Amino acid sequence: MASAGATIGECLVYLMNICGVTLAESWPLASNQPAAMMKRAVAGLQEGSPAHFIVFRMTPIATSGGRGLVSDPLEYPVAGGVVYR
Repeated sequence: MASAGATIGECLVYLMNICGVTLAESWPLASNQPAAMMKRAVAGLQEGSPAHFIVFRMTPIATSGGRGLVSDPLEYPVAGGVVYR
């Protein structure tokens, strides 16, 4: 689903637009399942553990096939600060 040249938001939007699934249905495909395939622990957020976030907005748009979504990254928290795009 993902590639080196796309953000996770772009990949989620692509999956949602092409397959017609919701964000709740597509999120595990972008987070838990790849981690499990790489034999990494899928424990979720735990107090005191590092966490990596990307805050993004999904905006509905009109497309030739009807309606779709576009992903717009808003901010990237990094090392206790926030890097805005």
